[in-house]
Amino acid sequence: MSEESRDKIRRAASLESIGRDLTQLAWENQLKHIFERDEEIEKLVKLLSTIEMNVILVGNPGVGKNAIIAGLAKWMTFRNKHITPKQKMAVGPNLINMRIIETSAEAFQHECYYVHEFENKLKFIVEECKKNKAILFLDNINMAIGAGSTGQNPERTLANLLNRYLSSKEILIIGATSNEGYEMMIKYNPEFTNRFIKMEIPATTLDQTRELLFYLKDKFEQKYEILIDERSFDAILDISERFFTEKSFPGKACDLLFEAIAETVSTTRTLKTDNIYKMTRIKTGFPESIIYRNQTITKESIIDFFQERLFGQDHAIEAITDSILTFKSELNDPHKPINTFLFIGPTGVGKTELAKLLAEYLFGSQSRLHKYDMSHYADDRGIIRLIEGSKHFNEPGKLFSETIANPFCVTLFDEIEKANTEVFNFLLPILDEGQLVDRIGRVAYFYNSIIIMTSNLGSDLYQKKPINLAPISVDVSEEDIFKKLKERFSPEFINRIGHIIYFKPLSKDSVLKIVHKELDEIFVRSGLNWRGIHVDVDEKVIELVIKKAQSDDYGARAIQRSVKEVIVYPMAERLSSDTNMCNKKIKITLKDGKVSLKYRKANTKR
Repeated sequence: MSEESRDKIRRAASLESIGRDLTQLAWENQLKHIFERDEEIEKLVKLLSTIEMNVILVGNPGVGKNAIIAGLAKWMTFRNKHITPKQKMAVGPNLINMRIIETSAEAFQHECYYVHEFENKLKFIVEECKKNKAILFLDNINMAIGAGSTGQNPERTLANLLNRYLSSKEILIIGATSNEGYEMMIKYNPEFTNRFIKMEIPATTLDQTRELLFYLKDKFEQKYEILIDERSFDAILDISERFFTEKSFPGKACDLLFEAIAETVSTTRTLKTDNIYKMTRIKTGFPESIIYRNQTITKESIIDFFQERLFGQDHAIEAITDSILTFKSELNDPHKPINTFLFIGPTGVGKTELAKLLAEYLFGSQSRLHKYDMSHYADDRGIIRLIEGSKHFNEPGKLFSETIANPFCVTLFDEIEKANTEVFNFLLPILDEGQLVDRIGRVAYFYNSIIIMTSNLGSDLYQKKPINLAPISVDVSEEDIFKKLKERFSPEFINRIGHIIYFKPLSKDSVLKIVHKELDEIFVRSGLNWRGIHVDVDEKVIELVIKKAQSDDYGARAIQRSVKEVIVYPMAERLSSDTNMCNKKIKITLKDGKVSLKYRKANTKR
């Protein structure tokens, strides 16, 4: 390594470069007050000062692992005015004048582009810690399991490199991770994990969390010159408990309070119960019927919503409605997905459309549908893109990143039978436990997701009939289709599916409804609105649309294409070439077997 490169790495290894000094921040009184964690702080002090062992704090997101470390830093300064009598204990000799540096696995890799630079930086960091009497606090320590590995050197990870320094006690580390992260550490690197004493951090109770909110109330009212209605705490606890199930108390309640205060400072100056619910509705986009516990919905209203938009699959709508009502009434298992479905049937009969409508109804937008075309994940590289992510950069797969970003969603695995068989092993814990853990302990929670898988298996059993004659073939039963499922999927996978719903081929009545729905959507588009055009379509034209669609084997998709060819394209040609088309009434008819557009002024009487 050149001297210039060595100097660069040494500078990057300084304590100021790899993290922040929590003890210095404590001296400056810049750390928040720690509430209800005296017992945990005292236990951590004893472990560090008497046993002189590395400690790993293990607990779900939101339990306050970082807060405990901040409390330790405040205790070690001994001058902070918030120190409680419980914390004024004898200081172990190895903790006198020690510093706590908060850092991360990513910080160890910064400015390192080659393996030797990574190893040298770690060596310099250890030297810096010994010289400055520093304890490293490594948040999300599970990330160390994969950090630094490359295709050429998959074993040169941060965890493996640290093992030597930990075994010789050249460095003292406090780690923090989730329960799942700790399990993955044991699985992938037990030697590294065994260098630490595990200290479990439980979530605070509802009563403890409420006390914390009351404690924060006076501080925030004085600091921001606002008023906080104590009844708003009930709303905070309600919302955080129902809609942030992937996090724990007290963190999720405090986060919601901080957001509400920020909103209050810029608007009403008084934080009330309704402000919490209104903020949640705006932030999430969820309908009021889901946000407000006391707002009722009826089964009939839900069914009406779906039947106005999806035709010919009333039995599927009924099953979806039951899931919505179960979620609304909070009777679903909070530690599993809201429900899991397998939609099976021919192409174009409404499987994906129903998933879109469900996302819209339950979560306020079709953007809450996370769709994965499983034909794109048929090989090993597909599994990496979907689930495992980049090993070198510790990036999560697409399923992880999208679910973590928006846990309230409809997760759609489209054409599931085309996926790599290994995908089903990953899906089992999602269907069964509502969560998925990757190789470094990241967790994607599906507690607030409805899982839908679609399949075309068994479609070949139906008799090929014109689309306008489409009663379901009498010699195809659900048992026949289920046999196809058992040939493709394992019993363990099938048994974890909550509901298998068989979608029927479209009937003539359903086809007509789809055509009219397509036309209704077209006739309100801007190109007709700003021109003031009203369109009337002759029934013979609609029959032509159906006739053109029936030769295709793609259900509603064939209808959409046929509507474009027969109606939209001729109108588009006329409107684009004729500037005298404003305020007209267009009649679309058939003349000599071809589409004809007749028009007159909209206000002209016959």
